[in-house]
Amino acid sequence: FTLPGGVAIHSYGVVLTLAIGVGLVLVHRWGLKAGMPKDFGLDLLLIAFGGSLLGARGEYVRTNWTLFENDLGAIFDLRSGGQVYYGGVVFVIFLVVLYSRWKHISALGVMDILAPASTVGQVIGRVGCLMSGCCHGGPTDVPWAVTFSHPDGLAPRGIPLHPTQVYESIYCALLAAFLIWLLPKKRFHGQVLLSYFSIYPALRFGNEFFRDDPERGYFLPTLFGEHLSSAQGLSLMMLLGATVGWVVLVRGTSDKGDTLAL
Repeated sequence: FTLPGGVAIHSYGVVLTLAIGVGLVLVHRWGLKAGMPKDFGLDLLLIAFGGSLLGARGEYVRTNWTLFENDLGAIFDLRSGGQVYYGGVVFVIFLVVLYSRWKHISALGVMDILAPASTVGQVIGRVGCLMSGCCHGGPTDVPWAVTFSHPDGLAPRGIPLHPTQVYESIYCALLAAFLIWLLPKKRFHGQVLLSYFSIYPALRFGNEFFRDDPERGYFLPTLFGEHLSSAQGLSLMMLLGATVGWVVLVRGTSDKGDTLAL
Protein backbone atom coordinates (compact mmCIF):
# COMPACT_ATOMS: atom_id res chain seq x y z
CA PHE A 1 0.00 0.00 0.00
CA THR A 2 1.00 3.64 -0.34
CA LEU A 3 1.04 6.23 2.42
CA PRO A 4 -0.01 9.84 1.87
CA GLY A 5 2.81 11.59 0.07
CA GLY A 6 3.51 8.61 -2.18
CA VAL A 7 5.62 6.53 0.24
CA ALA A 8 5.24 2.88 -0.78
CA ILE A 9 5.13 0.24 1.94
CA HIS A 10 6.27 -3.14 0.62
CA SER A 11 5.11 -6.47 1.99
CA TYR A 12 8.73 -7.62 2.28
CA GLY A 13 9.61 -4.83 4.71
CA VAL A 14 6.49 -5.40 6.80
CA VAL A 15 7.11 -9.14 7.12
CA LEU A 16 10.82 -8.63 7.84
CA THR A 17 9.96 -6.23 10.66
CA LEU A 18 7.45 -8.76 12.04
CA ALA A 19 10.06 -11.54 11.87
CA ILE A 20 12.64 -9.55 13.81
CA GLY A 21 10.01 -8.35 16.29
CA VAL A 22 8.81 -11.88 17.10
CA GLY A 23 12.40 -13.03 17.46
CA LEU A 24 13.16 -10.22 19.90
CA VAL A 25 10.11 -11.01 22.04
CA LEU A 26 11.34 -14.60 22.36
CA VAL A 27 14.88 -13.46 23.16
CA HIS A 28 13.60 -11.14 25.88
CA ARG A 29 11.46 -13.89 27.42
CA TRP A 30 14.23 -16.48 27.41
CA GLY A 31 16.78 -13.90 28.55
CA LEU A 32 14.74 -13.14 31.67
CA LYS A 33 14.65 -16.86 32.51
CA ALA A 34 18.41 -17.03 32.06
CA GLY A 35 19.07 -14.18 34.49
CA MET A 36 20.21 -11.68 31.90
CA PRO A 37 20.78 -8.00 32.83
CA LYS A 38 17.65 -5.84 33.08
CA ASP A 39 18.56 -3.89 29.95
CA PHE A 40 19.14 -7.11 27.98
CA GLY A 41 15.96 -6.75 25.92
CA LEU A 42 16.71 -3.22 24.77
CA ASP A 43 20.34 -4.08 24.06
CA LEU A 44 19.36 -7.04 21.92
CA LEU A 45 16.82 -4.87 20.10
CA LEU A 46 19.67 -2.71 18.87
CA ILE A 47 22.02 -5.61 18.23
CA ALA A 48 19.61 -7.98 16.49
CA PHE A 49 17.49 -5.47 14.58
CA GLY A 50 20.29 -3.14 13.55
CA GLY A 51 22.94 -5.82 13.14
CA SER A 52 20.83 -8.16 11.06
CA LEU A 53 19.61 -5.40 8.75
CA LEU A 54 23.07 -3.88 8.24
CA GLY A 55 24.89 -7.20 7.90
CA ALA A 56 22.35 -8.80 5.58
CA ARG A 57 22.13 -5.68 3.43
CA GLY A 58 25.90 -5.31 3.35
CA GLU A 59 26.38 -8.87 2.09
CA TYR A 60 23.68 -8.36 -0.57
CA VAL A 61 25.40 -5.18 -1.75
CA ARG A 62 28.78 -6.94 -1.79
CA THR A 63 27.53 -9.81 -3.96
CA ASN A 64 25.55 -7.47 -6.24
CA TRP A 65 27.82 -4.44 -6.41
CA THR A 66 27.11 -3.84 -10.10
CA LEU A 67 23.51 -2.97 -9.16
CA PHE A 68 24.66 -0.18 -6.85
CA GLU A 69 27.92 1.20 -8.21
CA ASN A 70 26.08 3.83 -10.26
CA ASP A 71 23.36 4.50 -7.67
CA LEU A 72 24.81 4.47 -4.17
CA GLY A 73 21.59 5.83 -2.71
CA ALA A 74 19.85 2.55 -3.62
CA ILE A 75 21.98 0.81 -0.98
CA PHE A 76 19.78 2.34 1.71
CA ASP A 77 16.44 1.45 0.10
CA LEU A 78 15.63 -1.48 2.40
CA ARG A 79 11.87 -1.46 1.72
CA SER A 80 12.15 -3.09 -1.70
CA GLY A 81 14.09 -6.17 -0.57
CA GLY A 82 17.67 -7.32 -0.95
CA GLN A 83 19.03 -9.12 2.12
CA VAL A 84 21.46 -12.02 2.49
CA TYR A 85 20.72 -13.90 5.72
CA TYR A 86 24.25 -15.14 6.33
CA GLY A 87 25.58 -11.57 6.27
CA GLY A 88 23.23 -10.68 9.10
CA VAL A 89 24.24 -13.76 11.11
CA VAL A 90 27.96 -12.97 10.92
CA PHE A 91 27.53 -9.31 11.87
CA VAL A 92 25.16 -10.06 14.76
CA ILE A 93 27.60 -12.65 16.16
CA PHE A 94 30.37 -10.05 16.03
CA LEU A 95 28.19 -7.54 17.91
CA VAL A 96 27.11 -10.16 20.49
CA VAL A 97 30.75 -10.94 21.30
CA LEU A 98 31.44 -7.25 21.89
CA TYR A 99 28.28 -6.89 23.99
CA SER A 100 29.08 -9.94 26.10
CA ARG A 101 32.60 -8.74 26.86
CA TRP A 102 31.15 -5.38 27.90
CA LYS A 103 28.55 -7.00 30.20
CA HIS A 104 30.92 -9.75 31.44
CA ILE A 105 28.56 -12.56 30.47
CA SER A 106 28.98 -15.61 28.26
CA ALA A 107 28.81 -14.80 24.55
CA LEU A 108 27.99 -18.45 23.89
CA GLY A 109 25.15 -18.28 26.40
CA VAL A 110 23.68 -15.23 24.67
CA MET A 111 23.96 -16.86 21.25
CA ASP A 112 22.29 -20.01 22.57
CA ILE A 113 19.25 -17.80 23.17
CA LEU A 114 19.54 -15.99 19.85
CA ALA A 115 19.80 -19.18 17.75
CA PRO A 116 16.24 -20.52 18.20
CA ALA A 117 14.75 -17.01 18.19
CA SER A 118 16.44 -16.13 14.91
CA THR A 119 15.28 -19.43 13.42
CA VAL A 120 11.69 -18.52 14.26
CA GLY A 121 12.39 -15.19 12.56
CA GLN A 122 13.57 -17.05 9.47
CA VAL A 123 10.29 -18.97 9.30
CA ILE A 124 8.41 -15.68 9.12
CA GLY A 125 10.97 -13.80 7.03
CA ARG A 126 10.88 -16.29 4.18
CA VAL A 127 7.17 -15.55 3.79
CA GLY A 128 8.26 -12.02 2.93
CA CYS A 129 10.67 -13.44 0.37
CA LEU A 130 7.81 -15.40 -1.19
CA MET A 131 5.63 -12.28 -1.34
CA SER A 132 8.33 -10.21 -3.04
CA GLY A 133 9.57 -13.02 -5.30
CA CYS A 134 13.18 -12.89 -4.13
CA CYS A 135 15.19 -16.05 -3.29
CA HIS A 136 13.06 -17.83 -5.89
CA GLY A 137 13.58 -21.34 -7.22
CA GLY A 138 14.20 -22.67 -10.68
CA PRO A 139 11.61 -23.83 -13.23
CA THR A 140 9.83 -27.06 -12.32
CA ASP A 141 6.74 -29.09 -13.08
CA VAL A 142 6.12 -30.33 -9.52
CA PRO A 143 2.46 -30.03 -8.41
CA TRP A 144 3.34 -27.47 -5.69
CA ALA A 145 5.16 -25.09 -8.05
CA VAL A 146 4.38 -21.37 -7.69
CA THR A 147 3.92 -18.89 -10.52
CA PHE A 148 4.53 -15.19 -10.00
CA SER A 149 2.54 -12.55 -11.86
CA HIS A 150 3.00 -9.24 -10.01
CA PRO A 151 4.84 -6.75 -12.25
CA ASP A 152 6.89 -5.42 -9.31
CA GLY A 153 8.00 -8.86 -8.12
CA LEU A 154 11.61 -10.04 -8.30
CA ALA A 155 10.88 -13.51 -9.69
CA PRO A 156 10.38 -14.38 -13.37
CA ARG A 157 6.70 -14.05 -14.27
CA GLY A 158 4.50 -16.73 -15.75
CA ILE A 159 6.91 -19.62 -15.11
CA PRO A 160 6.20 -22.39 -12.53
CA LEU A 161 9.08 -22.29 -10.03
CA HIS A 162 10.24 -24.27 -7.00
CA PRO A 163 8.89 -22.47 -3.89
CA THR A 164 12.31 -22.45 -2.25
CA GLN A 165 11.12 -19.80 0.21
CA VAL A 166 8.46 -22.22 1.46
CA TYR A 167 10.99 -25.04 1.64
CA GLU A 168 13.15 -22.95 3.96
CA SER A 169 10.20 -21.87 6.11
CA ILE A 170 9.28 -25.53 6.63
CA TYR A 171 12.71 -26.83 7.56
CA CYS A 172 13.39 -23.77 9.73
CA ALA A 173 10.13 -24.42 11.60
CA LEU A 174 11.28 -27.97 12.34
CA LEU A 175 14.74 -26.76 13.32
CA ALA A 176 13.28 -24.03 15.57
CA ALA A 177 11.11 -26.58 17.36
CA PHE A 178 14.18 -28.73 18.04
CA LEU A 179 16.30 -25.82 19.28
CA ILE A 180 13.52 -24.55 21.58
CA TRP A 181 13.25 -28.06 23.03
CA LEU A 182 17.03 -28.23 23.47
CA LEU A 183 17.51 -24.79 25.08
CA PRO A 184 16.48 -25.65 28.67
CA LYS A 185 18.17 -29.08 28.41
CA LYS A 186 21.58 -28.00 27.13
CA ARG A 187 24.61 -29.29 29.01
CA PHE A 188 27.05 -26.49 28.19
CA HIS A 189 27.01 -22.98 26.77
CA GLY A 190 27.25 -23.09 23.01
CA GLN A 191 25.41 -26.39 22.56
CA VAL A 192 22.30 -24.79 21.03
CA LEU A 193 24.39 -22.53 18.80
CA LEU A 194 26.50 -25.45 17.59
CA SER A 195 23.37 -27.49 16.93
CA TYR A 196 22.06 -24.67 14.75
CA PHE A 197 25.32 -24.40 12.82
CA SER A 198 25.45 -28.18 12.41
CA ILE A 199 21.92 -28.49 10.98
CA TYR A 200 20.92 -25.26 9.23
CA PRO A 201 23.92 -25.04 6.86
CA ALA A 202 23.30 -28.61 5.65
CA LEU A 203 19.63 -27.84 4.96
CA ARG A 204 20.47 -24.51 3.31
CA PHE A 205 23.17 -26.18 1.17
CA GLY A 206 20.60 -28.60 -0.23
CA ASN A 207 17.96 -25.92 -0.80
CA GLU A 208 20.41 -23.91 -2.87
CA PHE A 209 20.29 -26.57 -5.60
CA PHE A 210 16.62 -25.69 -6.18
CA ARG A 211 17.19 -21.92 -6.27
CA ASP A 212 17.68 -19.95 -9.44
CA ASP A 213 18.37 -16.37 -8.39
CA PRO A 214 21.89 -15.70 -9.75
CA GLU A 215 22.12 -12.36 -7.92
CA ARG A 216 22.93 -14.27 -4.72
CA GLY A 217 26.44 -14.73 -6.13
CA TYR A 218 28.74 -17.70 -6.55
CA PHE A 219 31.52 -19.12 -4.41
CA LEU A 220 33.69 -21.65 -6.27
CA PRO A 221 33.27 -24.07 -9.20
CA THR A 222 32.81 -27.70 -8.23
CA LEU A 223 34.65 -30.71 -9.65
CA PHE A 224 31.68 -31.35 -11.93
CA GLY A 225 31.75 -27.98 -13.64
CA GLU A 226 28.84 -26.53 -11.67
CA HIS A 227 29.17 -23.59 -9.32
CA LEU A 228 28.64 -23.42 -5.62
CA SER A 229 26.58 -20.42 -4.57
CA SER A 230 27.91 -17.97 -2.00
CA ALA A 231 25.48 -19.45 0.53
CA GLN A 232 26.76 -22.97 -0.15
CA GLY A 233 30.33 -21.84 0.35
CA LEU A 234 29.44 -20.17 3.65
CA SER A 235 27.47 -23.27 4.65
CA LEU A 236 30.53 -25.45 4.20
CA MET A 237 32.67 -23.07 6.24
CA MET A 238 30.08 -22.96 9.02
CA LEU A 239 29.86 -26.75 9.09
CA LEU A 240 33.63 -26.89 9.43
CA GLY A 241 33.53 -24.29 12.19
CA ALA A 242 30.77 -26.21 14.00
CA THR A 243 32.85 -29.40 13.84
CA VAL A 244 35.80 -27.62 15.46
CA GLY A 245 33.44 -26.06 18.01
CA TRP A 246 32.05 -29.42 19.09
CA VAL A 247 35.55 -30.76 19.65
CA VAL A 248 36.62 -27.73 21.68
CA LEU A 249 33.50 -27.27 23.80
CA VAL A 250 32.81 -30.92 24.52
CA ARG A 251 36.35 -31.17 25.88
CA GLY A 252 35.40 -28.60 28.48
CA THR A 253 37.08 -25.48 27.12
CA SER A 254 33.89 -23.40 26.99
CA ASP A 255 33.50 -20.25 29.10
CA LYS A 256 34.53 -20.92 32.71
CA GLY A 257 33.07 -17.79 34.24
CA ASP A 258 29.49 -18.03 32.96
CA THR A 259 26.87 -16.07 34.83
CA LEU A 260 23.86 -17.51 32.99
CA ALA A 261 21.43 -19.96 34.51
CA LEU A 262 20.49 -21.62 31.25
